[in-house]
Amino acid sequence: MNQRTRRIWFPGFVTLTVSMGLLRVLIGAGLQPLTFFPQWHHPLQFYASWLIALPIFGALSAAWSQRAGGDARARLLAAVFPVVSLTCLGLLALAADLIGDVASGRHSIWHTLCGFGSFLLCWVLVPGAALLVGFTPFLKRPVEPLT
Repeated sequence: MNQRTRRIWFPGFVTLTVSMGLLRVLIGAGLQPLTFFPQWHHPLQFYASWLIALPIFGALSAAWSQRAGGDARARLLAAVFPVVSLTCLGLLALAADLIGDVASGRHSIWHTLCGFGSFLLCWVLVPGAALLVGFTPFLKRPVEPLT
């Protein structure tokens, strides 16, 4: 396994899998999101229990990367990997919506951009900030890697 895989990809994918697995379990258990502005067409919805757990996942991922010898950039990428993945997924969905719905005239571009803005806030910026909270203790110099 190469160094990039050990320092970024493996901790990042495990963090993504575990954090999304926890969200799935919480939703399956009946957790309802906190909803702000429910009268809007795209209300803001946050899963508070999941957001509270994200700093722990960010810290574990950064610690894993640090133990593998990752520098500060590798630790950061490993910690925020879930939101990087969600951002890529959101951009694909935006492109599909622009092609499928806006181009066909089903709704306006402003409707699509409003929905994408809601997505960015609820699934990228706020969770990313939570993951960064967990990452901050790992800004210091890395410890000696495990052999």
